[in-house]
Amino acid sequence: MTRSSIDGGTIDIEGEALPVRVMVNPRARRLILRIGRERMIRVTCPSHRHVKAALAMVNERRQWISDRLDETPPPVPLALGVTLPVRGRDRLVVAHQNASRAATLLDDIILVGGHDEASVHRRIETLLRRTALEACSAYATDDAAQLGVTITGIGVRQMTSRWGSCASDGRLSFNWRLAFAPDHVLRYVVAHEVAHRRHMDHSPKFWRVVAELDPNYERAGQWLRRHGTGLHAYGQVPVHS
Repeated sequence: MTRSSIDGGTIDIEGEALPVRVMVNPRARRLILRIGRERMIRVTCPSHRHVKAALAMVNERRQWISDRLDETPPPVPLALGVTLPVRGRDRLVVAHQNASRAATLLDDIILVGGHDEASVHRRIETLLRRTALEACSAYATDDAAQLGVTITGIGVRQMTSRWGSCASDGRLSFNWRLAFAPDHVLRYVVAHEVAHRRHMDHSPKFWRVVAELDPNYERAGQWLRRHGTGLHAYGQVPVHS
């Protein structure tokens, strides 16, 4: 039996409609309830026969879900009037008089045009993806040259459980929400992935290469462990029932 994912609809928690996902995993021995980084309720069950019980568990654990949500940062939309941290610097999102204008960084503001919330969100995300890509590309190019390794491509995309990845063919991918992280944190993530071009593991040799590229990597790693979940709150749109 293979794994599968089932749309469980939504559940209302204090006025917020949260998406529910049932993960069928034959290796699971019991029902497991978790709250994903993007405020998605995930419940894992052993087989399709347990899907009904899994959904019932979600409904029964409403208070537990509510308590856990109180401990996680609320969603921060990419919208006018919101202050967003971009590469360690707070930027206020301000409307441009030209509604068709793309988003741009200007000192301490993000200047953006848009006819509605969706277009403003889309243009800001496009800007931030480009910002993350440019920063990651610059660091990766320098690091690869220092190590004498080859990078075949660099991209940014949506990631829910990782900050970066290194494929065996030399392609690097990074979480676009690194745009919200302080620069020394983004720099560490890039060094981590480039180091995998030498060692595709997390052995002592690998960490020595990371330290060679970024002597302050431990401080950045600590920051990411403490505050990484909060970065996933940015760009999330609260959905109310």
